[in-house]
Amino acid sequence: YDGSSSSIFNQQRVVEYFAETLIALESLGKAVVIISPTPTTGRDIGSCLARAKITGQPLRLCDFDASNLSASYEKAMLLLASISERGFSVYHLEDIICPNGHCHASMEDVFIYRDKGHLSKQGSAFLGKKFDISSALLSLSRQP
Repeated sequence: YDGSSSSIFNQQRVVEYFAETLIALESLGKAVVIISPTPTTGRDIGSCLARAKITGQPLRLCDFDASNLSASYEKAMLLLASISERGFSVYHLEDIICPNGHCHASMEDVFIYRDKGHLSKQGSAFLGKKFDISSALLSLSRQP
C-alpha cells in the first residue's frame, strides 16, 4: 500500500467489514455493544499523572480539553458514527471522561489513564462502578 488511495474509501471499507463482523456475531446469538476508544490528545497522560503525583502537583494539571483530541481519535469517532447509523449501539467513554468538554485524567485521586490512550486497571474499575457501566451496556445491547 502506497498511501495514494482515498482515506474516505478505506474508511468506508472498514465500516463495511466491521458491520459484517457485528452482524456475524449477532447471528451467533451475541448481543453487541461497541465501546469507544478512550479520549486522547496523543500525549502520555499516564506519565503526566505519575510525574504530578511524584512532584506533589495537582493531578488536574493532566486534564485536557475535548477540543484538543487527536486526529486518530476523531477518525475513530467518525467510524463509530457510521456504525451507529447502521443501528449498532456505541457506548461513548467521552461522555463520562469529558463532561462539558473537560476531560479528566483522574477522578477522586484515581488515575483514569495508564498511558496515552488506555485506561488504567484502577481507572477502568472506578469508572465502571461510578457510572454503572455494566447496566448501561446491558440497556444498549441489541438482542439478535
